[in-house]
Amino acid sequence: MRFVKVPERNKDCFICDLHHPGTLSEQQLPLSKSAKGTGEPWSGKWSFARDLLRIDVGPYELTLEPGSRGLWAGTEKKADEPWERFVGAVVDARRIASGQPWLGLKLGEHRVRRLIQANADGTLTERDPFDPGHEWFGTWTVDAESGLSIVVEQWTLYATPRGEGVLTGTEHSEDHPAQGFAVVRVRLPGSRTT
Repeated sequence: MRFVKVPERNKDCFICDLHHPGTLSEQQLPLSKSAKGTGEPWSGKWSFARDLLRIDVGPYELTLEPGSRGLWAGTEKKADEPWERFVGAVVDARRIASGQPWLGLKLGEHRVRRLIQANADGTLTERDPFDPGHEWFGTWTVDAESGLSIVVEQWTLYATPRGEGVLTGTEHSEDHPAQGFAVVRVRLPGSRTT
């Protein structure tokens, strides 16, 4: 099972491959089409008990509990440093297809974090997963090469598949330079990922 970890303040996001029995490998999630991998993955441990997911990698201890819309929420601590809020989600490995609703995380290299709720009719709503009171509305389409286009207000994002459940690309507007983004498809509770 793949799990994406998203910090509130740190710009880096992470993909964890959760193995049985309780081991994991973690890598930095590329947040743009040109981003390179981080080399060797980090190893760690994970456990699930009483609706709490715990992920430990080196000195970092992340504890998450299920929230709404397929997201998990919690905090990560490192020794005596202040904690940081995180959200996470199980990655849905299926490709995004026209006419099919989907849920995802849009993660920018400049700390932009959005939860996308995409409807079958091509409309979508974006929310800040750390401050869900903010909403933006837009549209989405998928082309023949499985490239995803998202338009929200003056911003246009185009991303192509990079791995199971992950797309990378750039977002731009007429007034702003292009910024790198990743879109990670999120598994809805009770749905299959393949």
